[in-house]
Amino acid sequence: MEWLTDYKIPVGKAAKTVFDWMNDNLGGVFDAISTGLEAMIDGILWLLQTPHPFIIIALFVALTWFLQKNWKVCLGVVIGFLFILNQGYWEETTESLTLILSACVVCMGLGVPIGIAAAHRPKLYRAMVPVLDLMQTLPTFVYLIPAIVFFGLGMVPGLIATVIFVHPGGAAGGRNRLWCHAKTAAVEGGIALCLPADHGRPEPDHHAVALDGGHRGPRRCQRSWRAGRPRAEFGQHRAGL
Repeated sequence: MEWLTDYKIPVGKAAKTVFDWMNDNLGGVFDAISTGLEAMIDGILWLLQTPHPFIIIALFVALTWFLQKNWKVCLGVVIGFLFILNQGYWEETTESLTLILSACVVCMGLGVPIGIAAAHRPKLYRAMVPVLDLMQTLPTFVYLIPAIVFFGLGMVPGLIATVIFVHPGGAAGGRNRLWCHAKTAAVEGGIALCLPADHGRPEPDHHAVALDGGHRGPRRCQRSWRAGRPRAEFGQHRAGL
């Protein structure tokens, strides 16, 4: 086995060369990204820490009621925030919440366009799947270490590591939702036209005829299509055709 181990593929050396080149030549790009992310983080942090904590709690309770319409969930939100205030962790909580909200904004900004592109290009999606799976398989600290080197200490490296780890879910989820929506629209269009699932040429509803020669209405036609019966079962005769 010496012949296999004596001549190692220089993966580490090549990675170090690329890493050093990026650190030396792309410093301006990393600084610009860091500045933009810091501005967004500072803005969200200002919105959460400047008002009185009770105002923030009231806003989150109102948002919870708008989304859930459940007083028990709202009560849980109030109790949770009051417990945080009681323990003296309000500032740390707002910082963590800022990091989460910032990561959501960046993930949506990147994931939605990539998901749309993947939904319209199946080959692109098939090429993306292994990369997305690998991004979620590696631990977050694997991304955090180079992020600290490129962006320095602070909340920005944590945001970058979080975005890299969470982004695959947004991209794949956006692609799947768009693809399912397009498929559902096609199916509903076939139901509206009273077409079988594999029919490629739309025709008007009046072409569907019942077994007794009478005309099937759109609702009866829709039920027959949903049951999976082919168009031929509507009758062998076509009125006026």
